Amino acid sequence: MKNLVFTIMLCVLFVSNTFAQSYKPFEWQVFGFSFLNPENNDLGNTLTFDTELRFHINDKFSLGVKHEWQFFTPLFDEPVRGLGVTTAYSLTGEYYFSNNRNKRAFVGLGIGMFNNEATTESGVDVGGTELGFTPRIGYRFGLLRFNAAYNHTFAEDFPNYLTLGVGVTLGGRMRK
Repeated sequence: MKNLVFTIMLCVLFVSNTFAQSYKPFEWQVFGFSFLNPENNDLGNTLTFDTELRFHINDKFSLGVKHEWQFFTPLFDEPVRGLGVTTAYSLTGEYYFSNNRNKRAFVGLGIGMFNNEATTESGVDVGGTELGFTPRIGYRFGLLRFNAAYNHTFAEDFPNYLTLGVGVTLGGRMRK
């Protein structure tokens, strides 16, 4: 499955004869910071950090790869060793429906793997890895990206959560 998704992404990137004509093709969100609000109120509000690399196929569409770290209060019945960090890796796609120079509104979707594996203090392995998706909407204003996303997994033992975030980007700006 991973090879199929990767092959499709490469075909779109290299076979397509369209490219970002008004905007630089590569964009990197170096650092993103989000406030996280999980559906399960026992977890409390917490933070996420992320980085994402995007390729603009044309002025309206981009494809990317995102890595995210979520810092939850305890997810399991007993304390875990380490920081209690979960991670997510996803392929992303965005559609820019408003292009006003370097002010751009977008909607997007990410599909990927969410991981909350941990070891409790008594040595028991808990958690796992699950498939999930992330619809999002946002606005890019110069170097800053503001977005709201809902991360949903298909397993009951994984937290689903809403994030409101801001990120600092390099590249992807309008050509001079």
